[in-house]
Amino acid sequence: MHVKSASLDAVTIPLVAPYHISYRSITSITSDIIRIAMEDGQYGIGEAVALPGYSTESQDQIHHALVDVSKHMSGQSVEEAIGYVNSLLCGQPFARSAVLTALELAMGELVFPSRISIPLVAPLSSGPKDAVLTEACRLLGKGFRTLKVKIGRDVNTDVITARTLMDHVSDDVKLRFDANQGYSRDDLLRFVKVLDHPRSCSVEYIEQPFVVQEWDTMKGFCRQPGFRFMLDESICDLDDLSRAADIGVQFVKLKLYKHAGISHTLQLAQEANRLGLRVVFGNGVSTDVGNMAEALLWSCRPELFHGAFEGNGFAKLQRTVLDNPPIVADGCFQWSGSKLPDLRPTA
Repeated sequence: MHVKSASLDAVTIPLVAPYHISYRSITSITSDIIRIAMEDGQYGIGEAVALPGYSTESQDQIHHALVDVSKHMSGQSVEEAIGYVNSLLCGQPFARSAVLTALELAMGELVFPSRISIPLVAPLSSGPKDAVLTEACRLLGKGFRTLKVKIGRDVNTDVITARTLMDHVSDDVKLRFDANQGYSRDDLLRFVKVLDHPRSCSVEYIEQPFVVQEWDTMKGFCRQPGFRFMLDESICDLDDLSRAADIGVQFVKLKLYKHAGISHTLQLAQEANRLGLRVVFGNGVSTDVGNMAEALLWSCRPELFHGAFEGNGFAKLQRTVLDNPPIVADGCFQWSGSKLPDLRPTA
């Protein structure tokens, strides 16, 4: 099988509302989307969105890399294309993942379901008590049962937010607190005190409290009973999974962006499960292109993944780019169709 053509689209899409994480507020995303068509008529689509804290790649670097790739892939066999991409983009994981995802989808690496329905997390920002409670009630009213709370800017506000949610959410609601590397050791000590609460069982975990290099600090907290942690930015390869298991982390986060396409992500998920780690999956900073690929992988191997799907980036945007995009309904990622969605002509 040979590549017939590769084309590139760059899109910038405003968010419906600003998305606040510990070190920045996101008001729009720019994505470079590569579409690869094979000689037999099959195609696949992948994307890359630069995200500081995960990779040193800028969006300009991603774009120029994908321009180069798209110019030279036509006529290559699948094996030649994979070798070419792995060689050219070995130091650019986001760009490489976009191309390999598109290639693997075009090759039919995933069994295609006609319908997808996966419970989805809802994003919530730490903030004033009344605002947090109002937004939480709105999200729960839409059917969500897992809230992902962005913390890490001000620990005092985070403590109030956590206490407010634990005081008011029902027993069937799960809470995830994501600091995006924003905490110091003292901040985390302050925050975990609020978990001494009758409803602390509603908290699934605290995500990535420290910068990626703070493995030893993380180890000290993991050894304390009653605390559950997840690592995201720290997890890139198999060695990171082993290290996470060794220090006692219970959860790890995988995303297609961070890893070299579908096959490698699947390999990491399988290894994480073998090590006793629970895998949370999906990207909150993505268009429907990336989230659709993640949902397809989840649907093919649901036993590998834990809890609610985090592939909700598309739901934060003012528009989608696929001709048959997923929707959010009843707190779930939902999609139905007979073939892989393609890009709309206006994408």
